[in-house]
Amino acid sequence: MEYIIIDDWDNLNSPNVILNNEGYTAVFDDLTHANKEASDCQNGIVLPLSTNLMKLLEDLSIIINNTKFDYGNNLNSTTVKNRIDEILNI
Repeated sequence: MEYIIIDDWDNLNSPNVILNNEGYTAVFDDLTHANKEASDCQNGIVLPLSTNLMKLLEDLSIIINNTKFDYGNNLNSTTVKNRIDEILNI
């Protein structure tokens, strides 16, 4: 998966996409590296490419709404994590 970083540090202007040394959008193929670069920004936000985040949030909402967190249910945090990983294609 590839990632870009947006630095939303100034609410008065539009967010800035982080650029590489050549002046093009910096694309990271490693989430750890992208997170490190984002931490160097004032308000860095890592976004995955080729992922419909709104659809992902809708799917996660459905999972959470359809989950009964009671003792009679076989669902546990590992099951929820596995389903989220499946949706994220991790």
